[in-house]
Amino acid sequence: MKLQIAGLCLAEHSYLQFRITPTKALIQRLGSTEGLKEHLRDRLRVRLRRAFGREPWFFFAIEDRSTEGELVAPHIHGSVRIVPMPLPKTKAGQVRARWAKAADRDGQAVTELAFGKLLLKLILRYSAGPERTAHHSWSQVPLMSRSNPEWISYALKNMYEPSADLPERRMVMSRPLGQEAKRLWELIRKGEPALCHWDKV
Repeated sequence: MKLQIAGLCLAEHSYLQFRITPTKALIQRLGSTEGLKEHLRDRLRVRLRRAFGREPWFFFAIEDRSTEGELVAPHIHGSVRIVPMPLPKTKAGQVRARWAKAADRDGQAVTELAFGKLLLKLILRYSAGPERTAHHSWSQVPLMSRSNPEWISYALKNMYEPSADLPERRMVMSRPLGQEAKRLWELIRKGEPALCHWDKV
């Protein structure tokens, strides 16, 4: 339920759904899949903070079974908020031609969001392992972002299935998203009186 509330928070903004399958080389380097969830969480956090200067809202769940319940390679399903980013500039301080044209055509705000989306897709791609293994990741903007509870249910579908290689707790939620979900839940539960405590939660 907490994750469904978090999904409502994400739905107020642009976000990506993603799937990452770690490479065999990455798992071999770790020695086992036992610490894979934490490794992917930390790797994602470091890359996000380095690129955006802060940690965008995100969550993911790790599993090693298919929709049919068959054993498959460990992988994660999740969502992450797209953060608008200042457009890249040349050494002379001019916005690069591609992005300058896009800004003229679509507007500054839309183009900065598109650039943030591109950076985010690259981060997700390279979180699967070495940079040459881009095929191990997938991401897209949801078709129905404001009515998309099925994606969260899908991500958690094997949460409680037994696994010899995965930890008992298989979900990760960024602290900023968890805090926002808590504030929204208080608003749902208490109504407008919750707003007076909005900044204290």
